[in-house]
Amino acid sequence: MKDDKRDRVDGQFPYIKLFPEEYQGGSLHYGCSLEERGFFVDLMCLAAKNRKERGTLSLEKDRPMTITMIANALFINEADCQRLLKTMEQQERIHYRDTGVIVLTKFEFYQKKYRRSHAQKEKEQKVAIKRTEEARLRQLVNKYPGLTFKIVQTDFGYDVLNKKTGELLESVTT
Repeated sequence: MKDDKRDRVDGQFPYIKLFPEEYQGGSLHYGCSLEERGFFVDLMCLAAKNRKERGTLSLEKDRPMTITMIANALFINEADCQRLLKTMEQQERIHYRDTGVIVLTKFEFYQKKYRRSHAQKEKEQKVAIKRTEEARLRQLVNKYPGLTFKIVQTDFGYDVLNKKTGELLESVTT
C-alpha cells in the first residue's frame, strides 16, 4: 500500500475505533436497523477522514457537505441519505450547527478515550514493573538478611552484589 501523505489527518492515517463488545451491546446495535447501523458506521468513516475538523461532515470549518456530496461519498441515493440523516438526528447521534455542518455527537469523546486509555495502559505497565521490582527487592532482603547489597543494571537485567565484598550474589534476567 502506498503511503500518501494526502491521505493523512493530523499526520496520521484516519481511523475509527469500534470495540465489538460495546458496539454489539450498545444503543447503536439494539436501537437501530441494520441499514441505520451501516449508515452510521459509514458516517464515522467519512467524519474521520475530514482534514479540517474530525468528527464533522464539512468541507471547511463552517462550510457543510451537501446531501448530494454525502450520498455520493457513501454510494447511496439522496432520498435514503436524507431519511437516514433525519433518523440519526432524531436519535441524537448527529446534530447540525447553525452553519449546517453535521457533527457526530460523541465522535471526539470516543477518539480521545482511545488516547487516554493508551496512555493509561502505559502508566499501568510502568506501575506493574515498579511493583515487580519492589517485590523482588523484598525477596532479596528476606533471602539475605543482615546483608547490605548493591543492585547493578546489566544489558540483560541486573546483578545483585554484596555491597561490602563486591561478591556476586545472583544475576537476574529481565
